[in-house]
Amino acid sequence: MDISVLPILSLIIFSPIVGIALAAIFRDEGNGVPAKVSALFSSGISFLLSLHLWFNFDSSTADLQMVERIPWITQFNIEYFLGLDGLNLFFFLIITFITPLALLGSWNVAKSNWQFQIQMLLLQIGMLGCFAAMDVVLFYVFFEVMLVPMYLLIGIWGGPNRLYATIKFFIYTMLGSLLMLISLLYTANIYLDLNGAWSFSVLDWYGMQIPPETQFWLFLGFAAAFAVKIPLFPLHTWLPDAHY
Repeated sequence: MDISVLPILSLIIFSPIVGIALAAIFRDEGNGVPAKVSALFSSGISFLLSLHLWFNFDSSTADLQMVERIPWITQFNIEYFLGLDGLNLFFFLIITFITPLALLGSWNVAKSNWQFQIQMLLLQIGMLGCFAAMDVVLFYVFFEVMLVPMYLLIGIWGGPNRLYATIKFFIYTMLGSLLMLISLLYTANIYLDLNGAWSFSVLDWYGMQIPPETQFWLFLGFAAAFAVKIPLFPLHTWLPDAHY
């Protein structure tokens, strides 16, 4: 079979769903080992599939590659739009490489280990989707999907102050996500005013002429959400509480 004809990005992003299903099925079997193996196997499949991207990526062009583009919410021209360039390819591959290592490193987690595996795989799906999404609404969906397992990982498997850290992280991320959503919708409205039609495609947004002062406020809205996740000072205070 010619793998190039398959929706390779979608396969890589959503292949952990198989591991999630198997981990749930085998949750009470063999002291959790089958669930761990299932999660590791599906994450490993994502990594092996991602090697196809590396060996078949054309570094001589800056154009998007491995593009998948399907109409989603046609009224607003929102699409299921995935693609990779030379920048996000690197991060995409790093995620598929690190996640199996993280699962191996947490092999001896005893508390609700099958649920831990599921949250790690959900986190992988969210991260991969964020880096491959070329539609801003799709990016936002994956970004929010990524936050859910983070809440649970901190709240259940964090340090002694994990509940306090989870509440703080929840407040920070909700505020950050709200600011991002406002910035997203405001930018889309600017595009509508300039072009007479909706578009949430990153490629379409590249060509917009936005006044510098407006760019500044839009940047703050997006940066606030990212700063919580990284985290950056002064929005980093949830992180020590999650570990200690």
